[in-house]
Amino acid sequence: MQLERFIFCLMFSTNTFAQTAGSDQPLPAVLIPANTFEYFPKYTNNTQMVSSYFVEEGRTHVNIIVDTPKACPLEYVNVSSNTNLFTIAEQELLKAIRLDYKSVTTNSGPPHSVFVRLETLMYPMTATYEVALFRFTNAAAHAQVFFDNRGAINPAWARFRTEAGDGFDVRFGNHGIGAFRQFKHGQLNGLWADFESDRCSAWMRFTNGKALGKWLVWNREGSLYMEAEFKEPFDFLRYLSYASR
Repeated sequence: MQLERFIFCLMFSTNTFAQTAGSDQPLPAVLIPANTFEYFPKYTNNTQMVSSYFVEEGRTHVNIIVDTPKACPLEYVNVSSNTNLFTIAEQELLKAIRLDYKSVTTNSGPPHSVFVRLETLMYPMTATYEVALFRFTNAAAHAQVFFDNRGAINPAWARFRTEAGDGFDVRFGNHGIGAFRQFKHGQLNGLWADFESDRCSAWMRFTNGKALGKWLVWNREGSLYMEAEFKEPFDFLRYLSYASR
């Protein structure tokens, strides 16, 4: 289930934030119920599950190291203070995001930003969002902040981009950040992490839009649910099977 939810979040956030770097138009927020993957068949190990998500030509690029849950090695302990997973700069950025966006409203943005406009975004069969656009006064950058229109006070999603297309997408949860995606020049580049409460639940890195290196997934008990590796830059989205889209 952990891996299934990770794939879901991958597709969700990539589709949600697919937009040109300089555009001020609100982003389409595709919301799928969290229990969508309850209907998928169960698998006895991660090799079977990964095989179901990638077309045949892409499966050979995924090297499964840990196929069934095991005690997590110290080097992979899934806390944000683990420098094997998060650099000091990334730890500071995640802390700053929590502080800067926790008090954002539909007309009051993060520090050093000014309100531009508020728009309503409706997506069929999913949800309605109020989308607040803010421009920064200390940098050539903007932020789009999504508020669930069902009475939520705190933001659900935020997107920060410079004019060069550098920045991040972040989903907020009940205990802070729920998901974080890093971008450079409009492509996934850098940290990709999901969180449950104060623990990381999925972790990988992208380089120029492609996954590279370790792919780690933990269960709620902190055990290492899956360890895989992309030894060469892997076009993750290209090789997803039709069924997993």
